[in-house]
Amino acid sequence: LQEYISLLIRLVVHDVDAIVSIPGRAAAKQKEKEKEADPAEDAKEKTATVDEACWKYEQLRRLAQDLSHPLITSLQQVSTRTTCPEMKAGEWLYLCVTHGNDGAMEQCCAIDYILHTLDSATVLLNSQRAFPSR
Repeated sequence: LQEYISLLIRLVVHDVDAIVSIPGRAAAKQKEKEKEADPAEDAKEKTATVDEACWKYEQLRRLAQDLSHPLITSLQQVSTRTTCPEMKAGEWLYLCVTHGNDGAMEQCCAIDYILHTLDSATVLLNSQRAFPSR
């Protein structure tokens, strides 16, 4: 699935529906329309589909991978330790568990918070312990 998603992104980079649609579902829908139009069509014919949970998992892995390069690279040009010394949204201050000890959390600059969160998500999504079938 990982290679298939990469290929889809390379071939149809702007067609988000094609990239996120589960393989086989679109073909199955088209076959249903054809069967309705032509009742002589073999009703026993099945289209193989991908497990939905696996598809979502691989899409999340790819999202984390894609965010790490272009988004972070462009953010680092405007968000530095000097320009954004803390991760805030309005009055909310976000604390980072990466810097804390024994479950305590500390604040860090916005770009570090983003990097730590993305790294943490990537580690979790690639964890054999969390996803043993991977």
